[in-house]
Amino acid sequence: MATAGLERRLVERVKREGELPRALVEEYRRRLAYELSVIEKTGFASYFLIVADFIAGRRTNGSRWAGPRQRGREPGRYCVRITEVDPIRYKLLFERFLNPERVSIPTSTATSARTGARK
Repeated sequence: MATAGLERRLVERVKREGELPRALVEEYRRRLAYELSVIEKTGFASYFLIVADFIAGRRTNGSRWAGPRQRGREPGRYCVRITEVDPIRYKLLFERFLNPERVSIPTSTATSARTGARK
């Protein structure tokens, strides 16, 4: 899911900006592989998928929402469209979301706008 999402994101970016440097594409792939390995090792793969499903449902229902607020620091979330913030472009750190040396459940905060909260 995340790997296919990364490929879609890269195609979208190429359409907007033209050909991407090979080193940049490899950086996205390398970082995604690392993050997915940490998510798997820490046992949070199911949590990650549930959050992705929740956010997709909010978008599908047309709900307005803001979030995840301060998160979005990792390609995994970017690839499955939990966030629209590109963590590579803005040099955001994955370890602020999930640190393999200090394992605690990551937080995801998505705030619905009042007008869309009932949808």
